[in-house]
Amino acid sequence: MALSPHCAVPLRFPARHSLPWRSSSFIGLLFVFIVMSAGCGGSRSKGDRPATVRARGVVTYQGEPVTDAVVVFQPSTQGGFAASALTDQKGEFDLKTFPPDSGAVPGMYAVAILKVSQEDIYSEETQKASVARLRSLIPSQYSNASKSGLNVEIPPKGTEQLVFDLKD
Repeated sequence: MALSPHCAVPLRFPARHSLPWRSSSFIGLLFVFIVMSAGCGGSRSKGDRPATVRARGVVTYQGEPVTDAVVVFQPSTQGGFAASALTDQKGEFDLKTFPPDSGAVPGMYAVAILKVSQEDIYSEETQKASVARLRSLIPSQYSNASKSGLNVEIPPKGTEQLVFDLKD
């Protein structure tokens, strides 16, 4: 039995197939929800929101589309509004600042992109999964907007040409 690194509570997880929340898609969606509800504009009424424009693009890694990745745009100015999206099967995304409505506030952004999977760590005594750990499927530098090196401007008329070709 393994212990959580944060407390002395044993962790036990049922088989992988029995927990839908353990898929990378769900983890990505959960992250987007957390980002959007943590002061990134999700609770504002439509009349109290800044204007948004269409902001779409694509994420590739080693020339292949990155599916089910979380794309987060952090505003470069204090008091700005973050936007996020989940990539589809073609690696394409459509940013949302105020979900479920599409669009992002024009301006400069630092970008983070996360694509993770879950791997189970097995207990040698029981040969059962005891701890789940997330593993990045793209270089981990891209998961931190301030270290990713990905900076873009969303122009006042919007864009459908945001391209992030990730490298090792």
